[in-house]
Amino acid sequence: MVALSFVAGGLLSVLISFSIAVRPLIDDMSTARQPEDGLVDPTLHTSGLYAPGRFPAGAVRALIDLASWKRAQVFAWAGLLLTVSAYAVSALWLLEPKSVNAELTALHTSYVNRWGSAGLWLRDSTPGTVSTAAKGAGAIAYYSRRPVIDVYGLNDLYIGHLEMPDMGSRNAGHDKEDPTYVLDKRPGYILDEWLNYFQPVKSRLKEEYEYLVARTPTGPELAWWKRK
Repeated sequence: MVALSFVAGGLLSVLISFSIAVRPLIDDMSTARQPEDGLVDPTLHTSGLYAPGRFPAGAVRALIDLASWKRAQVFAWAGLLLTVSAYAVSALWLLEPKSVNAELTALHTSYVNRWGSAGLWLRDSTPGTVSTAAKGAGAIAYYSRRPVIDVYGLNDLYIGHLEMPDMGSRNAGHDKEDPTYVLDKRPGYILDEWLNYFQPVKSRLKEEYEYLVARTPTGPELAWWKRK
């Protein structure tokens, strides 16, 4: 039911957005200014039905505007059909429980839920100046309202400009790291699930931090390393 609601809501959003974007174009075409009444310029039309004095200029312009308006309608509806079709295919793919799209959506939803819960705990349980180091610095930063050090350099100039010998061998955005530098920044809390990042300096981390398990405001318990 939730998935079907998502599909229906998405299609409705596409229709509304498209109509808002295209309607001014159609209105402009349908209300285009007509030329003043008079005869067609004899220097432009010198034979046949468009000979001087045969058709009023206003009528000719009206026919041209009508054709342009109908052409705009055709393009608008064609664009709408393509957009809705693309969205429908993507939405139906999402409904397939074993599709790559569905699996990635479920995986990243779990990330947001877990790291968002960690952020809420930091917000409610720590002073505003306490920082944390994170491998995924989106949800935890948003919900904690605390300074966050992205260990892959998303918001750090030093890590972001590192030259790594194995660039391109990992997932995009996950190549650059310097765990010693991150610990030197003295983050107050580090989630235990990100401990593997600090493997080269694991002994130092365990000297400077203590293990802590805390229940988050949303219910689940999360394990942290808290600076001593």
